[in-house]
Amino acid sequence: MTRSADRKARIRAYMATHPGTSYTDAARSIDTKYLSRGTVAAWTASAAESAIPGPDPGALGALLVTALGKLRATDTGAAPVIRLARGGGALAAAAFVAAQLHRHAVPARDNFQTVFGSCTDSVQELAALCGNYLTRTHGLDAENLYATVGDPLLHYLGPDAEVLAAPMIILGGQAADLFIAIAEDESALPEHRKAAIRAADNALIAWSHFGGDGGGW
Repeated sequence: MTRSADRKARIRAYMATHPGTSYTDAARSIDTKYLSRGTVAAWTASAAESAIPGPDPGALGALLVTALGKLRATDTGAAPVIRLARGGGALAAAAFVAAQLHRHAVPARDNFQTVFGSCTDSVQELAALCGNYLTRTHGLDAENLYATVGDPLLHYLGPDAEVLAAPMIILGGQAADLFIAIAEDESALPEHRKAAIRAADNALIAWSHFGGDGGGW
């Protein structure tokens, strides 16, 4: 996984040049390095505890922050299948937000559809592996999604892609880290490790297509 290895190498390099910086803080710095100051300033250092920059049409920012909070709360000692389900929930959130951006954001970008397709591929694969119960437990709340798509602001004002870029980058990068850890876990079933490799690559597509790799939009 070239992109995964490249990201990890940059994080290690950042830690080496910034003594005392934790892996998580270094990753966050790398993930937001290429965003505008205004966009990054809209989020606190912890991001998950940040107030949502308003307005937040469709509560898409809130959805990403909630998904990021759940991802960070994942027990690293939990069974691989539990961690897979939690990561699948993060990708489901990214896919849903990308779909709403593709539908409502102006200007529209091909990147939104690319992220939706890539994340959805892994969401479906992980759902088949984890089963309905774990997928529902760690996935998206259908009632909340209904409220999201029915928000008039989403249709008339549209989502702010620049504001949503920061949490999408952080969510994609940290989901990739979770999946990489599962792929490297020798206690995980072979099919789970293989799915985790594919999911890590798809999470990194979300990370890179929203600007995490510095390639822009």
